[in-house]
Amino acid sequence: VMAKHSSIYPSSSELEAVQTLVSTVEGALKHVSDWIDQSNVQSVQSNSQTDAAVGQTDGQSDAAVGQPNPTDSVLCGVMRIGLVAKGLLIKQDMDLELVLMCREKPTETLLCAVCDNLPLQIQKLTEEKYEVHRCVPEAAILVCCTTEPKLTLKVTLSSPQMREDSDTDEQVEGVELSDPADMLDRHRCLVALAALRHAKWFQARVNGLKSCVIILRILRDMSNRLPAWEPLKGWPLELICEKAIATCNRPLGAGEALRRVMECLASGILLPGGPGLHDPCEKKLTNTLTAMTDEEAEAITYNAQHALRLMAFGQIYKVLEMDPLPSSKPQKYPWSDRDGSGLKRPYEDGPTDDKDLIKKMKRNLRKVLDSKAIDTNQPMNALMRLNQIRPGLQYKLLSQSGPVHAPVFTMSVDVDSTVHEASGSSKKTAKLHVAVKVLQAMGYPTGFDTDLDCSADEKSDGEGRSESSTHSNNTTHSDSSNTLEVRTQGPILTASGKNPVMELNEKRRGLKYELISESGGSHDKRFAMEVRNAPAVSPLELVVLSHPVMSPPSRPV
Repeated sequence: VMAKHSSIYPSSSELEAVQTLVSTVEGALKHVSDWIDQSNVQSVQSNSQTDAAVGQTDGQSDAAVGQPNPTDSVLCGVMRIGLVAKGLLIKQDMDLELVLMCREKPTETLLCAVCDNLPLQIQKLTEEKYEVHRCVPEAAILVCCTTEPKLTLKVTLSSPQMREDSDTDEQVEGVELSDPADMLDRHRCLVALAALRHAKWFQARVNGLKSCVIILRILRDMSNRLPAWEPLKGWPLELICEKAIATCNRPLGAGEALRRVMECLASGILLPGGPGLHDPCEKKLTNTLTAMTDEEAEAITYNAQHALRLMAFGQIYKVLEMDPLPSSKPQKYPWSDRDGSGLKRPYEDGPTDDKDLIKKMKRNLRKVLDSKAIDTNQPMNALMRLNQIRPGLQYKLLSQSGPVHAPVFTMSVDVDSTVHEASGSSKKTAKLHVAVKVLQAMGYPTGFDTDLDCSADEKSDGEGRSESSTHSNNTTHSDSSNTLEVRTQGPILTASGKNPVMELNEKRRGLKYELISESGGSHDKRFAMEVRNAPAVSPLELVVLSHPVMSPPSRPV
């Protein structure tokens, strides 16, 4: 999406030319306004002098004759509208518009006066050549560049009094007669006022939305290229994009914003019987889609649905009508062809015999088994070993008993129509105990180096509450059968029934536990911890314990 936006965004030279043209015309119109006001002042002064001469003959004083109010200028100001004010300029779509606000209803006489004096004021500001043309049917003045890039600026005359008259439900004949005879087209003036309201709304509501202006430029380009999207171009498209993007609860990227707008159009909002599109800049309830026919609405909805399907299959480049971007991902298989479409397996020429195929399958199976062989540096616990020997075993929870702080789980597994049961302080521990029993029944050695009560899986699942290893310094060098019995006794408690660490902290506060060493593989981590309970160090005051877990224990025993 951003690549497409970069291709349609105007170049820096074009933007600079636009800024130069608009700024020059704005400054020239300010000088035109001053010239018109000065001309009016001179005419008023000449009239006042004539009246004063007549008044003196009648015995009247000329003190009552005052100067005109400088605030009563014929031209109130000039403002940007359309694409210039909204920042929606794209290549091949550089419509530049200004609105020249008049205090009274604009007339053809005023238009001609401005058009005649504007070239003179432009020559005072710049040496560049511009062509100025009047367009009375459109109530506008056209300023054209004579050099590249060829740009055209449209200045439309309007007045707030046009809108005041249009809001009145009943018009008396006297009001109609008070309008100037050469007044400009009312509809053109009202359209310019509406464009001014749209520009103010756009700057207040859309400029702050991330990616909204980018999506509007892309959709404007689509409206210029595809006839089906052309009826949506302009004010309705801006309203739809603002509603679709502003209603999201988070900022959207360019791709997400485009998808959300397409989803809004594909939902049928434009179809007959739909909610329509309310114009927020009008006092009365106005549907901006009244000019769109049913066939045009159906065509836009169909194209939006088709665009969504292409986006879902990663073919957004077809929606934007651009070449697909080169993939930055490397080829996954070494035998992939140059186009990037890899085969499932290398193609082998020549017929293959069934015996050769069987030998090949055995060879591949042997490689797989060798790759999954047990590494001596990475010992496994009983559960992992049993899963390797007999994969696919189903463990079932038979019962759960005991208090909340010390529950007892009973697990079972069916191996060759024989049910083996074991209990533990957690489900993981019970599974380990069941696995040990099954391995013993199958004749495999059970002297594993992993701890049953604090396995890696149990720590990763957060189920290791107060279970800890029951290894002590006196039972470290016992045989495997004694080790199994010691490990299945449950948590160690002191004579008062408390956790040893808790009781030690009650008697000696502020003790620091330090990690001495770490050994073992990823499946059988062992950590040696020490704690000093007095300033003086003696052999009896140094406690070193091992705990086979994936990370150093937070509460060593």
